[in-house]
Amino acid sequence: MRILIAATRENGVAVCVAERIALAVLDAESIRGQEVSVATALKNIRPTLPVILLEERQRHSELPVSVDAIVPSSDPEKLLKTIQELLKAGGAESVSAAS
Repeated sequence: MRILIAATRENGVAVCVAERIALAVLDAESIRGQEVSVATALKNIRPTLPVILLEERQRHSELPVSVDAIVPSSDPEKLLKTIQELLKAGGAESVSAAS
């Protein structure tokens, strides 16, 4: 398994177009105010792509349509569990901490 990192919204979308990625993790802090538009752009390219949003604080509103899960950025165990669940649901291999 490879992990690809994109520093900007545009780079993230370009990676999604150029590479066959299994899942996207968006850091809400680094794309503040653009989380939903980035997730929507990714889903427009690959509608079945699982998208996880990392947030500092618990979101009290509903989950945006283009986001499959929201995980606190301070909880790496929950992030790993969510990645495993989404990949398994999509038919991809599970991710282990050793990968």
